Amino acid sequence: MKKAKLQDIADRAGVARSTVDRALHGRSRVNVETRDKILRIARELDYHPDLRGRALKMSSSFLVGMVVPNITQSFYADVVQGTEEYLEKAGYGLMLCNIIGEECTPRYVSMLERHQVDGIISCAEVKHGWNNGLRELASKGFPAVMINFRVDGVDGPVVFVNQRKGGYLAAMRLIEAGHRRIMFLGGSHDYLNDERLWGYKSAMDEAGIPVSPEFIVSMGDWTTDEFDAKVGPLLKDKSTAPTAAFAVYDMAAFRLISWLRGRDIQVPHNFSVVGFDDLPSLTWFAPCLTTVKQKKKEMGYAAAELLIKRLGGEELKDVLLDVELVERDTIAPPDCL
Repeated sequence: MKKAKLQDIADRAGVARSTVDRALHGRSRVNVETRDKILRIARELDYHPDLRGRALKMSSSFLVGMVVPNITQSFYADVVQGTEEYLEKAGYGLMLCNIIGEECTPRYVSMLERHQVDGIISCAEVKHGWNNGLRELASKGFPAVMINFRVDGVDGPVVFVNQRKGGYLAAMRLIEAGHRRIMFLGGSHDYLNDERLWGYKSAMDEAGIPVSPEFIVSMGDWTTDEFDAKVGPLLKDKSTAPTAAFAVYDMAAFRLISWLRGRDIQVPHNFSVVGFDDLPSLTWFAPCLTTVKQKKKEMGYAAAELLIKRLGGEELKDVLLDVELVERDTIAPPDCL
């Protein structure tokens, strides 16, 4: 099959070759409908630019660095997929940086600088000193876009997900099912945890339900011993025990359900649970988890689009993506208890 060229896309789209070049490579403003049409045609023709030739001509690497906390988590794999999908059609390659320890930050800072990436996408609240690494790169002129977390001292737009709405939807669904004693099962007090907690409290307040401080549980290691110590005492007295929980992550919900099952407490017959993330890897788990869905691929796609527009000189604002509740099999009325 003949390799597609810019002119092939231009002919089919009915625009000039220069317009196709600008739309794919983000050099200047292009009408949104025209750009979307061009990107669609590029996908249909399986267009792949010659990155090496372009880089030599334009003194650009046509590489984007993307930093994630742990690529082994399916959540970040989906975000990366969305990023790569947009970058490929825009003519950029992706350099993935997986920050899993303190030693990773200086190594990746050096690597991104050495390869002179055109920009950086930083995903979520990366630990292990990465925020300092991103600040260092930004101070040297590397454009950045962030996902779900703004790093102080770094100038660039952020792709946010409406975490507060997600927490609100999760708690409100349990309230609508008749629950009043609802536990919030969270982790460390980071941005995502606190935003989702805000949504939970908002739903409880709207329903006129007092939030019991002891029902806001902060976990650390998520071990059986920790569940025994922090959740176990809450369940001893059935007259005051929580009948449901909003778990801040799907994996937190999974661990809670497993711990409850080990104590002959069945979900949803004896206890209702809602998670957050909608991880595909947990769809096999029975009972199938009711959860708040984040549009993970869209997060990566939107971040890549913002970065390419920024490289083209556009003034950009933060993006807020919506969430939705996905109802499955882990909620029942409390009168089933």
